[in-house]
Amino acid sequence: MIAELVIEHWLRYGLGVYKANPLLTELVFMDSSHHGFPGDMGEGFLQDDTKRWLPNEFTGAQLRYGSLLYAITGNTGNRLLLQGDPSLAHDLDSLGYSIIPVPALDLIAYFAQHDLPIVGAKYGQVPTIVPCFTISLDNDNEAQFFIGGVDDEYVVTATGAEHVFNRADVTGTYHIGIWTNNRLACLWLYSWLVNWYTASWDQFGSWGLHDVAMSGTDLHPATPFLPEQVFVRQFTLTAARWERAVTIYAPEYVSDLSVAVHMAYAQLRTPTPKR
Repeated sequence: MIAELVIEHWLRYGLGVYKANPLLTELVFMDSSHHGFPGDMGEGFLQDDTKRWLPNEFTGAQLRYGSLLYAITGNTGNRLLLQGDPSLAHDLDSLGYSIIPVPALDLIAYFAQHDLPIVGAKYGQVPTIVPCFTISLDNDNEAQFFIGGVDDEYVVTATGAEHVFNRADVTGTYHIGIWTNNRLACLWLYSWLVNWYTASWDQFGSWGLHDVAMSGTDLHPATPFLPEQVFVRQFTLTAARWERAVTIYAPEYVSDLSVAVHMAYAQLRTPTPKR
């Protein structure tokens, strides 16, 4: 497989899925503090004494309760200040409430108002168009192997050709660069990529990948060369894959067996005595 091209299609598909489904985008920034069950609620507030929120950290966010949305105007350590009365809503499925944080709303608006970022394999130092995702190979490393080890072999009955499959485990490290001219947009897209990576574990298995892992950093090697208006984050994807190759031998096809006997006798010779 050409992993860079597969990763390119994977990124494009994921961006389209989240752009078309804002409910998925909401999950990108959610944590356990964003969910719960109200202890009390009424006109303009919802109380949850189990929470320890930072004061006003959810100002500008939204509350979803009973399939309805309420604007959050502020909060204390355990109370949300709202526009509206959540007690009038009905939580028929006992799902509780969820807070849609401001970054999630911003990313939803970003996807709605902008074309999707460009995705492509990039081997230059700095891309010329942002926002974009760039993909490049850091290295491929082969696992330990033994000469003479055969993964599989068989003989085609019709032709007698012998096929031998050899296999190598190759671990590749690929850098996905996230380039924007907006610092917050760079953080949003990085958070989206981590979420899409987590959602894609089954997909990775279908590609034949194993030992998949990720890491991320702001310390992109091109940072010293960037103009001030460009921001970049680096997402590193590591995965092992199988490389299989076939060796074909074409021995003479044996169709039947026969025995041919060649009868011959050695001549007898009597040596003459020397005088």
